[in-house]
Amino acid sequence: MIPLQTQPRLLIDRGGNHQLRNMNDHPFIPLEWNEKAPASMLKLAEKHYRLMKQRRTTRHFSSKEVDRRLIELAILSGST
Repeated sequence: MIPLQTQPRLLIDRGGNHQLRNMNDHPFIPLEWNEKAPASMLKLAEKHYRLMKQRRTTRHFSSKEVDRRLIELAILSGST
C-alpha cells in the first residue's frame, strides 16, 4: 500500500529542471477585490456572456510558426 502524502505537492519546471515542491512553500497572494455597484456588475456580466457566447473550439491546426510566448500565455491563462 502506498502511504498518502500529508502535504499537497506541485511539480515545477524551471528550464528542464523538474522539482517537486510542497504547495505550502509558495507565498500567499491575497485577492484584490473592488466591490462594484449592482448595475455595474450586471453590465459587466452581460458583456462577459456576449464574449463567451462567441467562443468556439477548433480541431484545425496550422503548421505556421507561432511565438512560443503566445503558447505559454495561453496555457497560463487556462490554468488561472
